[in-house]
Amino acid sequence: MATTNLPTHTTALTFSPSSRTPRTPTITVLPLPRTLAVNEVLIKVHHAALNPVDTQILHFPPLRIIPGLYRSAIGLGKDFSGTIAAVGSGVTESEWAMGEEVMGLLPGGRYFVAPGTLSEYILLTTSDMRDTVARKPRGLSFSKAAALPLVTLTAFSCIEFWLPTLPTDTAQKRQVVVIGASGGVGILAVQLAKQVYNCTITAICSGRNEEFVRSLGADHVIDYTTLQGTLAQQLLVHRPEGYDLIIDCVGGTGHGVFDDMKKLLPGANASFVTIVGDRTSRLVMGGPITYLTHPSQILRYLKGWLGWAPRYGCILLTPKKKWLVKAAGMAERGELRVEIEAEFGVQGGDGWKDAGDKGWKRAFEVLDEGRSRGKVVVRVE
Repeated sequence: MATTNLPTHTTALTFSPSSRTPRTPTITVLPLPRTLAVNEVLIKVHHAALNPVDTQILHFPPLRIIPGLYRSAIGLGKDFSGTIAAVGSGVTESEWAMGEEVMGLLPGGRYFVAPGTLSEYILLTTSDMRDTVARKPRGLSFSKAAALPLVTLTAFSCIEFWLPTLPTDTAQKRQVVVIGASGGVGILAVQLAKQVYNCTITAICSGRNEEFVRSLGADHVIDYTTLQGTLAQQLLVHRPEGYDLIIDCVGGTGHGVFDDMKKLLPGANASFVTIVGDRTSRLVMGGPITYLTHPSQILRYLKGWLGWAPRYGCILLTPKKKWLVKAAGMAERGELRVEIEAEFGVQGGDGWKDAGDKGWKRAFEVLDEGRSRGKVVVRVE
């Protein structure tokens, strides 16, 4: 698309950070530049996937006091798949070309700007795309491609940096526990730990999802709804010698792991890694920000760093394109399952812009219910 034929605007789902929480999203028409900067890429969005952060940000009071955001419109949606509609004059074909199908994640620096990926178009720079955007494999649908980026990068980050290494001359498999194994990140963590890292997986989920997580590669399943005692106690009954890595995709402290960390994680580099932290409400922002609201997490981290206890981390994803490319290729070949709980905007009313049962509002309601098996996806095109 020549820059003279660029679309003049995009319709996006945004909210005002100056309003009181919980904030109400609205459909907004935003202007697009008449010409692209030399390093800019305009992407027509086909699908976007929702993540818990998209609803948590609507309940995050500090946005009202962050300088520069008060009068801004903030977009919703971080994951996307789409087609490159135009490129700046300085973008070479070896980087990105018009008509290429892409998938990715908005980089962290663009989380608080509009539009998000729930928009007809998004505008990125080549620097924005370096680590979090990849070419979509032809055999992978746009809906599945949109569902992959954030959960893939998060799951890889939990495993790659926290799984203890083994001597090269041993056939022993490392033992990994995934709490929340049927959720977005948990589904990827089970499969990647099994297939890429050759681990034995103990999955924690409800009984109704047991067969599903076993089909992903889980070797053992513990139904958290029928526990006798705490989860930690059940894990020790199952394997008294302990585990190498516990990945927590749920949050809170009710699992009892922190009371028995040394028994559960006895190895020199055994680790507990969480993407949520000690907070328990789904509407409260999780991740490293919880170090500020739950000081006990700082103490756990320091004890692990000093070698007095198992390693502990509350993390965000690390952007690495090679991980996204690997997962997308596995999904295209049928080696990686991409689970979509529901897709909205497919038909009826105004498509994704419909505030009824077919559009964005219902998509957020399903996300907020917290019982999704896999991802909630919105068809934007």
